[in-house]
Amino acid sequence: MNERSIDGDAIWPRPASPKFVASLSPTVLAYLGDAVYELYVRKRVLLESTDLHVDRLHRKVVAKVSAVGQAKALDAIDTWLTDEEAGVVRRARNAK
Repeated sequence: MNERSIDGDAIWPRPASPKFVASLSPTVLAYLGDAVYELYVRKRVLLESTDLHVDRLHRKVVAKVSAVGQAKALDAIDTWLTDEEAGVVRRARNAK
């Protein structure tokens, strides 16, 4: 059975092809990456917190997913990036 969402799209769509992903602009990739990164940070903050007050959890997440927070995280891993990944970062930083 093919499960469908309310709008008729498949709930579990097939992965995007490498050709499609390569065609996306750096700003579109950043938009999607921001969403993925925020979900990761929310999960990590929730699992590592003893204080489960939603407002304080939210502030912790925002501090990490903001542009400043992401720049700090990127600085921490930039030496580990492949040349291809570093190229994507460069293009994304220059994109408007």
